[in-house]
Amino acid sequence: MNPIAVSVLVPVYNEENTIRIIIEQVRSVPVRVEVICVNDCSTDGTREILDRMHAAMVARRTAAPTRSKAAKLLQRGRPKIARKLGDGGFETAIAAMAKDADAVVDESAKLLYLLLVLWADCGVKPEEVWKKLQAREVFAGLAENAAETELV
Repeated sequence: MNPIAVSVLVPVYNEENTIRIIIEQVRSVPVRVEVICVNDCSTDGTREILDRMHAAMVARRTAAPTRSKAAKLLQRGRPKIARKLGDGGFETAIAAMAKDADAVVDESAKLLYLLLVLWADCGVKPEEVWKKLQAREVFAGLAENAAETELV
């Protein structure tokens, strides 16, 4: 097996028609790869796709570690998942500071993937996170700004 490992973070917004293709293309590279998708409040079916991916991740909690990278990571436990999540956030920040948009995309995908793994390990459902995001939208004034923009 190739010793090189790549984590890919994919920020997504209304990618219902392309998200599967994006993930397949990223996973087709001849290196070990993790794909993390960060949904930015999509209004199409992207959220549902990510929900299905989360359900698959939950199913991998009891799968043999040889079946998938997610199953292997879940078997290694929460401390390993949390460490990898922290590394992913750090790598995303480094890419942003380097003003490397492609690297930010790659690292963002890894970060979302690791969040899905962590959620599965912790028993967190995506709906719980979506509700918190909706509350933050109101708290941050984003919902009001969107309403004001529609009136203009």
